[in-house]
Amino acid sequence: MATMNPHTALGLAAGGLLTIEVVALQNNALSLGTIVITLIVVGAAWAALHTLLIRGLRWDPTERVPLLTIALGLQAAVIIGLVASVTWWFSFAPALVLTWTPLSHNARRRPSPRRLTQLIAIATLFGVGPAFSLGTTLIRPSTDPLTLRAVEWLRLRGGAGVVNGAEHWWYSRHAPPDGGAPDIPLIVAGNALSGTASPPPANTLVAGRATTTAPKGSPTVAAVAAITSLTPVRPLVAQPLPGEGQWTVVSGDAKHPAIAVTRIRPDAVHTSLVVALARMDTSLVRLRLLAGTEDPGGSWPEHGQVPPAERPKLLAVFNAGFRQRESEGGYWVAGRQGAPLVKGAASVVVHTDGTATVAQWGRDATLGPDVLSVRQNLSLIVDNSLPVPGIDQANNARWGKTVGHKVLVWRSGMGVTKDGALIYAGGPGMSISTLANVLVAAGTVRAMELDINSAWVAFFLYQQTATGPQGTKLLPGMRHSPTRYLRAQSRDFFAVMAR
Repeated sequence: MATMNPHTALGLAAGGLLTIEVVALQNNALSLGTIVITLIVVGAAWAALHTLLIRGLRWDPTERVPLLTIALGLQAAVIIGLVASVTWWFSFAPALVLTWTPLSHNARRRPSPRRLTQLIAIATLFGVGPAFSLGTTLIRPSTDPLTLRAVEWLRLRGGAGVVNGAEHWWYSRHAPPDGGAPDIPLIVAGNALSGTASPPPANTLVAGRATTTAPKGSPTVAAVAAITSLTPVRPLVAQPLPGEGQWTVVSGDAKHPAIAVTRIRPDAVHTSLVVALARMDTSLVRLRLLAGTEDPGGSWPEHGQVPPAERPKLLAVFNAGFRQRESEGGYWVAGRQGAPLVKGAASVVVHTDGTATVAQWGRDATLGPDVLSVRQNLSLIVDNSLPVPGIDQANNARWGKTVGHKVLVWRSGMGVTKDGALIYAGGPGMSISTLANVLVAAGTVRAMELDINSAWVAFFLYQQTATGPQGTKLLPGMRHSPTRYLRAQSRDFFAVMAR
């Protein structure tokens, strides 16, 4: 049986309760101050109850639907009681009401019951429902910061144009500086992954050996010396820095590089910026697409995190694409459709054997018995080993209705090489054209953009310890903690598992 979205339920409950209040108060000429006080009391009571019942009990909407029903019922009962009490108080003790004008003036200029009803109905229609919805969004369990949840709430409820315009304005006026030198090393070896120069503590990545105390038989993430069997990434700056574009193995060994990483500067102008790349051989590792608690929508078994039973094999996790409604594409996992697949869309296609590729849907890949999952996002940005024609032209259908294709922001993308390896790229200060050039330099034949903005670009490497997987950021500037995908997370993502 279909369940009602909590936002909708709370909005309807608020509207219904205030309708009851309007009926009860029609014969009493209340001031605007009375109405405001009533709404504040009701809102405060709802917030306190919701925090106690939902947040305090760590409510998970995919596991504790009965708890939501009980919580809403208790909230409704208490709010009705409060409304009745406030109504009685203001009806029989008008001298105590705080009004915007003196009581004598209020008595001579009483609003008609019809006008009062209209005012409260308008406030209910345009204010109370959104307020309840926003409150629910802000207090439910999530790894996203409150400010980010508020912005995403506005974006998903008709405010995308406002949010995108504000972001475009901000990023356009805070572009990265020209010239300069990176403040982190480009040689990815040992503790360089964390961007520090101090001696590495226990259970860190150390060139040439593994210091992990993982249980016997579990996979390790051990950095080894930079290898030459992988073709280095072509530098995009005329005078490359030491280690720039040189691959370092962080999972596997020199003969079997399951995951290798490197860093380069993304263009010859913004030479202080550094972009990180990760190369994944899916014949040696297995890729999984995991749904978030909100995207692509509905209830999924993983509950927005790497399943605990699979964490002993976890090697890496990274972000997927735009929110589903902004991705111009579909979502499909193990026979279940999260959103219809779109012909021509750029797609990460994961096969039942764990291998994966980046494809144009309908041309390079189609749905068949060997397909486990498909995550689509916009259009290809690299095809036939070149940036696609028109990549510098504004096109919302191809590059997304976000900050714009030329704005220099944190971006991420993924491509596939001619030998079938996946290449992830992520870092600051890139336009979509810059991202395409980076992925071409890394040897991809087809590539697509994934998510953008520093709030969503994330790639973490893991090594196994006696206490579980310990994560390291692929690039020090990535905002979130490596535990991000080990707890409920709102958006979908990819996990890389040992075979």
